[in-house]
Amino acid sequence: MIAAIGSGMAILSWRKWPDILIDFGRELYVPWQLSQGSRLYLDIAYFNGPFSSYVNSLIFKIFGASLMTIAIFNLSIIVAITLLIFLIFREMADVIVATIVASAFLGIFAFCQYHVVGNFNFVTPYSHELTHGVLLSFWTLFSFLSYLKKRSYLWLASIGFGMGIAFLTKIEVFLAISLAMITGFLWVMIIDRPSLGKIWKRVFILIVSFLLPLAIFWAYFAEYVPANKAFVLVTTPYRTLSETSLFSSPYYLRVTGMNVPLLNLKKLLISLGWNLLGLFLYLLLPAYLVVKIIDKKLQICAMVCILLIMIFSIPYLRQLVPWMEILRALPLLMVGIIIYSFRKLRIDIKMKKLDIPLILVHVFAVFSFVFTWKIILKTHVQLYGFALAMPATLMAIFLLLSPLANRVAEKFGNVVFVRVLSIMIVGIIVLVHIQFSYDRYSDKTLSVGSKENRIITWAPDVSEKGAIFNKALEKIGEVIRREENFIALPEGIMLNFLAKRKNPSPYVNFMPPELIIFGEDQMITAFRESAPNYVLLVDRDTSTYGYRYFGRDYGNKLFQWVQENYKPLCTIGNQPFSGKGFGIVIAKRANGPQNHNYYGEQ
Repeated sequence: MIAAIGSGMAILSWRKWPDILIDFGRELYVPWQLSQGSRLYLDIAYFNGPFSSYVNSLIFKIFGASLMTIAIFNLSIIVAITLLIFLIFREMADVIVATIVASAFLGIFAFCQYHVVGNFNFVTPYSHELTHGVLLSFWTLFSFLSYLKKRSYLWLASIGFGMGIAFLTKIEVFLAISLAMITGFLWVMIIDRPSLGKIWKRVFILIVSFLLPLAIFWAYFAEYVPANKAFVLVTTPYRTLSETSLFSSPYYLRVTGMNVPLLNLKKLLISLGWNLLGLFLYLLLPAYLVVKIIDKKLQICAMVCILLIMIFSIPYLRQLVPWMEILRALPLLMVGIIIYSFRKLRIDIKMKKLDIPLILVHVFAVFSFVFTWKIILKTHVQLYGFALAMPATLMAIFLLLSPLANRVAEKFGNVVFVRVLSIMIVGIIVLVHIQFSYDRYSDKTLSVGSKENRIITWAPDVSEKGAIFNKALEKIGEVIRREENFIALPEGIMLNFLAKRKNPSPYVNFMPPELIIFGEDQMITAFRESAPNYVLLVDRDTSTYGYRYFGRDYGNKLFQWVQENYKPLCTIGNQPFSGKGFGIVIAKRANGPQNHNYYGEQ
């Protein structure tokens, strides 16, 4: 079942995963340059941890720098995550629950596209630090489970090592798994009541194994910079958080839902209401009605009719239920699970009982709750939710399939029917989300790039972007020689990767977040020093960040520098930043000062 769903989703989405403009170009370009000898933070400005970029650069160095190289590697990561999900939830419940939860991961999250922007999936993620972090977190949780069962120091070291690598990915990953492990080890301490010597031995193993991956990267960077500077580079994401106002910007406040907290709290409660209504109509009410029928034959007929009604209601549910809002209540549900499992664990401890599945449920719920902090009041499956909401969603599915279904079965009897009902509810949820992705992917028919870098993007009648991208790649091949370089502003590093032309500056993107983190003046200084042969102005509406157009609403100094130093050669598509549609301008470095007000010449 798991293999069939995973294979089916891979075939459905094949080569359609990435967005040709937004984010994923960075995920290809940076490891490509690292595989060519560049150094992260020193030659390439970067604000996430170093682990993922260097892993991907190693994959590129071994198998070649291409989209499909990274996609196939990420497919193997999906397989590993699926296996870990199965093993963890099998311990919490049973094989059936574990199978359905793992299948839900594949159907809802691994290959999904619910938004017009791609990249929010596990094959071509907008940030590999996030998907690698999910794998590391699940491995750490599995190691904790194994440690609970065997108390082996080897598994203890595995926990520390997993957390150490997670430290080198993204802050939200490390925060979630570290708080979950602290919670887990507090329970271990309470249950085991170890001597002070054993405590120090465990702490020592955890700290040493945690520091090992950090020490490896510190030693690498220490070959190029002083030791103290190498330490600063290893801790880049945390320094970025403390030294910039990025996470208090309007964009990130909107992502978390903190821009209008009362409105989002109201929507959270509405989401909770939808979930409770669904449980009543599709689980509690059918179970109650069936148990009221005394005649066994009529009871079986009623069960079949109820299941058929559930199946035939799927098309109507898709239209009626606000599916993209339905997960808003997940953080509240995780808090409920944490409180319930905490109280039950206290009772078990008083009875001197070790309930490994319950400890695992408690720790996983802590991890799931903390992992949603970035979207705490706007928890959903789309955009960042493809990863951040995934653990909490899997926990909610587990709750429905096991503890909740068991309680309902105890109340109304007929265990088999109640379990089938709960499985049907999950099946409906998964099928609806697969249909959403299918609808998006069906509109992708146009190929951009070629061979191992071919991407299938939106058909011309849906978006003109793909056709213009193809023309731009052809023009780059005609105009820009192999040994020449160019910079795409404000975003377009995918063009550099597909055209195999280097960006001579340290900066990959020039969007509002990058300007906040690195500073516009530093970017201009880098431009002057690198003197790129060409500049490409790529249309990009960045209203989501609170600034619509580059050169008008932000990046004015950079835009002025381009105006003064580059002469337009051609415009492909529409004039960028005009609001008339997508377009790209190719401009060449001029010998003398220029004074172009805009780039509209053909």
